[in-house]
Amino acid sequence: MATWSGTVLEHMCGQGVPYPDLVRCAGVSREWRDDLRKALPAASVLSFGRASAAVGDADARAALARVAGHSLRLVDLRGCLQLGPECVQDLLAAIDACCPGVAEVNLTGCQTSAALAALAARARTVWSTAGPHAPPGLAHAAPGGVASPRNLYDCITAWAIAVGSPEVAESSFRRLPLGVLCEQLRRGPTPHLTLCDAGAPAPASSFLPAPNALLDAAARGAAWEGALLLGLQFEVPANVWALRCFTTAMLDSKRGSVLCIAAARADNAMVSLLLKAAANVDVCDGAGNSALALACAAGSLEVCQTLLRCEPDVALFSNSGQTPLHVACVRGRLDLVEALAQAGSSLEDIRMDDADPLALALGDAGNAALVAWLLEHGPERVACPPAPCDLHTYASLLAEAFVRPRNLERWLRAGASPQALMGEIGALLALPACCEPRVWRRLELVRSFIQHYVYLLGNVSLWPVPHTVCEGEVCVRARVHA
Repeated sequence: MATWSGTVLEHMCGQGVPYPDLVRCAGVSREWRDDLRKALPAASVLSFGRASAAVGDADARAALARVAGHSLRLVDLRGCLQLGPECVQDLLAAIDACCPGVAEVNLTGCQTSAALAALAARARTVWSTAGPHAPPGLAHAAPGGVASPRNLYDCITAWAIAVGSPEVAESSFRRLPLGVLCEQLRRGPTPHLTLCDAGAPAPASSFLPAPNALLDAAARGAAWEGALLLGLQFEVPANVWALRCFTTAMLDSKRGSVLCIAAARADNAMVSLLLKAAANVDVCDGAGNSALALACAAGSLEVCQTLLRCEPDVALFSNSGQTPLHVACVRGRLDLVEALAQAGSSLEDIRMDDADPLALALGDAGNAALVAWLLEHGPERVACPPAPCDLHTYASLLAEAFVRPRNLERWLRAGASPQALMGEIGALLALPACCEPRVWRRLELVRSFIQHYVYLLGNVSLWPVPHTVCEGEVCVRARVHA
């Protein structure tokens, strides 16, 4: 710097004099303030002092951007209660990129979720490769380093077995003490994290996530934090003998289980982590929707495939009477329907309102490709589907097939569900533009016929079969049994 005042300020900043103390000095002139702004990149300490409680995410990001440089040695965030987990992770990423000289980041007094996010970020950075600072078990659990939350959980679990007693090694409840993790991180490269002031209780006894921390992490998509919550044990300060551990069985009265929350958000990283931590793949939310159904509702093929690898019950009905396949058909997602069918979903399961997958696909004029696939792989209704695919053409052919008594007899003899047939007819009736008025009226007669006999005779083999369908009446022919 050219001016003598700038030289003095640079020296003062290098000694760690906080910025607020310089600004409050009565002798600081406008020239000094200008020089001070230029000298800030040479500051060695970023501290907010008494104003820390009012510092928000934007303030912290802007302050770090102003002082970032090789001279910065300490980032003091003590008492910054308003900093969120995402902001802390962004600050650490910026420090790694632009401030190689930072040796310490002090998070004393910050939110527990923010401190937990910082621990997860440091573990992710320090253990990205199985180097000399890697913890025991990393080479076996994640040979390529910690590349995902699931890798981090595997590493912590293997580490807990390595440092634990034989009883811990044989138990399925393997948790690593938080203090062991913090100590190992401090052996790695800088910046080091400080979670409590000197002379205060150790981090292990002063750091306690809230009881719903895992549910909140799933709702925010914080899978890295979830890996720490599932792999660590936390001491309760009021009781030295008590420990707080988090499991995948945790429930929320409104949001459901942690797996349901992650599946509804289409968060594949969190879903994969929870399944690795022994989450029940068939768990349902308050409405009876399974995690697989929620993933279908979110339209995520990746999450559905992750869940299907754990062999869930694909035929689970929700409280509204629909399976994951029904949800996929309503959304018109052919890729989801194909994955579910390959996993064993029945293409003839009917919903509570008597609608089957084909009927649900017919309910949306944009699902022509799905209708074509269901007609090809599901119960045979139209022998020769036309090409190219056109929903109205399919619906017209299907309507014509339904009003032919021989088709109805063949479908019933082949074991078609009467409810499924009524559902398909109901879907066709909801699309009158696809059918001629004459065919549309005859469809109503066919559905009335099926509805009449489904309540009259439960055994389909005893049904009479329509011989002709006339305008205004249905003539039936008694079935002859050998």
